[in-house]
Amino acid sequence: MSAPNTEIVNTTNMQLPEIEQLLTRLYTTGCNLKVVFTAPQCKIVMVQSQNRFALMHAVKCMSEILSLPSTNQKQKVEAFMLMSDFLLNRGPSLDGACARIASHTQALLLRALYTETKEAPQYVQLLVEGGRKDPNNVVFYLYSMMEIVETLSDADKTMVRKTITSFRDNGLRLIFEFAYQVCLQVLSQGQQITNALTILENTLDLLTSCFKFNFTGTMVDELNDDLATIQLPSIYIPIVDNSMFMDGLFKAIFASEKMAIKVLELLATIASIRKASWQSSADAFVFFQNMFNGAINIMNNGLLIKTPDACAVFCKFLERLKSNVQMSQILTTNNLKTLNNFSLLVVQNWLSLGESVNYILSFWNKIINSGSFSEDPQAEGTFNKIVFAICQTLIDSISNYLNGMNYCGGECVLYDVDLNCNELIENISQLTRLNLGPMYDFLENNKSICMSELSQLEDTHNYNSVLLEKIETKLLWFLSLMNSLLGRGVSSYRNSQEDGVQPKIIVSIFLQIRTTNRIFGLGKWDNSLKTAEISTELEYLKFFSNFKTMMLTKLNNRDDLLKDIKNGLGVNSTDDMMVFIIEKLSSNFLKYPTNIDLINKTIDIFLSLLTNGTQCKNLIKIPQVNN
Repeated sequence: MSAPNTEIVNTTNMQLPEIEQLLTRLYTTGCNLKVVFTAPQCKIVMVQSQNRFALMHAVKCMSEILSLPSTNQKQKVEAFMLMSDFLLNRGPSLDGACARIASHTQALLLRALYTETKEAPQYVQLLVEGGRKDPNNVVFYLYSMMEIVETLSDADKTMVRKTITSFRDNGLRLIFEFAYQVCLQVLSQGQQITNALTILENTLDLLTSCFKFNFTGTMVDELNDDLATIQLPSIYIPIVDNSMFMDGLFKAIFASEKMAIKVLELLATIASIRKASWQSSADAFVFFQNMFNGAINIMNNGLLIKTPDACAVFCKFLERLKSNVQMSQILTTNNLKTLNNFSLLVVQNWLSLGESVNYILSFWNKIINSGSFSEDPQAEGTFNKIVFAICQTLIDSISNYLNGMNYCGGECVLYDVDLNCNELIENISQLTRLNLGPMYDFLENNKSICMSELSQLEDTHNYNSVLLEKIETKLLWFLSLMNSLLGRGVSSYRNSQEDGVQPKIIVSIFLQIRTTNRIFGLGKWDNSLKTAEISTELEYLKFFSNFKTMMLTKLNNRDDLLKDIKNGLGVNSTDDMMVFIIEKLSSNFLKYPTNIDLINKTIDIFLSLLTNGTQCKNLIKIPQVNN
């Protein structure tokens, strides 16, 4: 729809010079004109005009015409032939915006016609040949090729499987080889090539797109759950597995931060290629070993820590690489030292390297989950110590941040999306599940300090102080970590020593609830702005859910563990614990009647307790239930 007061101009009877003058005025003055071209007019302008504004407008109009549902196959073929001649003959000299629109339009046409006309596959070949013959304008050709690769890769597999297969086996290979040759030339002769960095950046983007192409469109194992894995056809491996190419990529990382990100993105993609793509497992072993050695050198350099975006992509590369690297390549003293030092640096700088932290934790988790330690307890012990130290350092770093920040009664900082604490808690609990005892001791020590600080405020009645909010937030941090360990323990603990820690966690959290109930009793203070307290109450509900699950699974028929819990809490039976839970749930309705989220989750926990017959009978005896 035209904007108000927009004049629609009929160009049917205009000559080309008049059209050029009109469009120059339109694009340079911003006047309220709407100039509409028919398909024949677009063709005349694209063939005859030298005016960049006229060419831009003709390409835009052609793109709009082709997007109409009424456009038939014959019209698409005619438009494709016109756009082919236009791009191959005039593309390098076009204005940037015009070239981009034309390239994208041509890519859409190519997807629609690739298996319908012989000219479509030939266009890819002509485009590649044009890039080889015209090195001064190679950036244009690289961009046009990238539009084609990304557009065809995004195609709907159910409708154009034939197109994907045909392009993968013909056109994509030509584009891939061209991009590889350009990249290799720039890496080896960069100083002698004009605009070498710009060319290399575009080449890296194109190579990354080629590797990410939808190869699985016709693969037998297309339902593979590992979406990050690239099932590269073996015919591409000789191109990838080239020491000059890989060495050049690792050297290019240090050219600039922007270059580092693009190179590392490509390396992360290459690291995702399945080893089965190599005809020889020995060749695959050597290739990924060399990649891992390159990663070790980058970590020893230390520069990436200062560039958060590049560091995040590197950590993604490292995490992907782990899937293809054997433990024998990692289990060396020097490599372990480098990995440990780098990981500690990342977690110490967690605030600026948040995305990197999650990739690093995932990397270590993959190692532990690999099962490679089943026959080597000493190696497992070494890894557990390293991982525990990394998690401990991360927890301390976040605790120090919480201790030093300014509090003003706003949203609980632990739920700040930028801090990503929930994902960090999940990763930490995953990694330390085999170090449950030491982690519990560490968390309990920190939590006890916070509880002591909280108790000191009990007599002051200064419940709205900044200090209180700080203590509450730190307590919530340690409580969330403990609760996550308990929740994961429902299915992860594997020996009696670890089982023995479960009662300690349960007792610790129950005692914390008792203390906070006493200090923040009904009527003592106005909690309307205390988001940390509300968050803590929600965490208590998670604990009750975990406790109920433990009662039905791990603690069922374990009188020894139940005895430890009852002794720790000073109660005579599990009924006493259930009474305590119900009383706590009941108090939520009185203290927080306007907090819909908390009330709904309180009801959910209460109803879940009714699913157990014995618990249901005991609940009926409690006065709060009847009320």
